[in-house]
Amino acid sequence: MALSLNQGIELEVLLPALTKKFLITNKFLIYFLTNHGPFPCYLHRFQKLGSPLCACGLVGDADHYVFRCPLTTEFHLKEPSDEHRKSWFKNLRHNGQAQSKLIQAYKISNGICDRLTQGLIVYQFVVFVRFLVLVFTSEKGF
Repeated sequence: MALSLNQGIELEVLLPALTKKFLITNKFLIYFLTNHGPFPCYLHRFQKLGSPLCACGLVGDADHYVFRCPLTTEFHLKEPSDEHRKSWFKNLRHNGQAQSKLIQAYKISNGICDRLTQGLIVYQFVVFVRFLVLVFTSEKGF
């Protein structure tokens, strides 16, 4: 059973055989391949964020930060066509400059998720305080 990337490209197409030759130890490349990382769409799946949207208003997935997010523009990579995606990824695995851009884009993504998560925590706290105020003011009325 193959994992699918956002565009429907199957992981086994990019990495056809699991050998040490294809072992990926760079966590940022793993984020890119799996879409599991500091991304609003991923954190939203586990109710860690209230929305899958980035701070810019678009769906915040792995590809978004590397190719499209206006908040990471200076670190964007050129998005490959589906037919060139396999060779593009193979090049990415050995291209230090491209990996550096990927890392910087995901560090920004991580910061965005931290701020969004903090915003959710603050919001939940405010709702809780309002609830307590309602409970205590209604008890005084009895």
